[in-house]
Amino acid sequence: MPPTCGALVALIFVAIIGYYFWRGTVVVMNARHLVDDQGALLLDVGTPTQFTAAHIAGSVNIPAPVVALRQTEIGSRERPIVVYARSGLQSARATHVLRSIGYQSVTNIGPMRRWGEPMSKRWEGDPLPEVVVGRSRGSSTSALPTS
Repeated sequence: MPPTCGALVALIFVAIIGYYFWRGTVVVMNARHLVDDQGALLLDVGTPTQFTAAHIAGSVNIPAPVVALRQTEIGSRERPIVVYARSGLQSARATHVLRSIGYQSVTNIGPMRRWGEPMSKRWEGDPLPEVVVGRSRGSSTSALPTS
């Protein structure tokens, strides 16, 4: 293989990685603005146990397998929805279901950890996100900033 082909392959690989990195960053920044400025529903599609253990402050829990059955809790099909879970697969599945039943503006941010991206990946002036972490018996729930 000539050296130029190897360099071209390396350049394409770096471009693909860069695209996915940038795309994910933009999605999270846009999702924050949907929630803060447009009143989007922040939807946690993990299990109730996962939601109790930790969730983004202000989110609503509807597990991915029952999203289609709980449309009345989700509300209008015109309202923007931002979906997340503990794994990208759960949130991708729920996003697909929501779009297939007619919800028009559904943004999947993937795993919950992406919501707390470092400052360099957030819009300037964005407040620190809060993740609510469940405590063991006898303790109250507290909001902890991530980053």
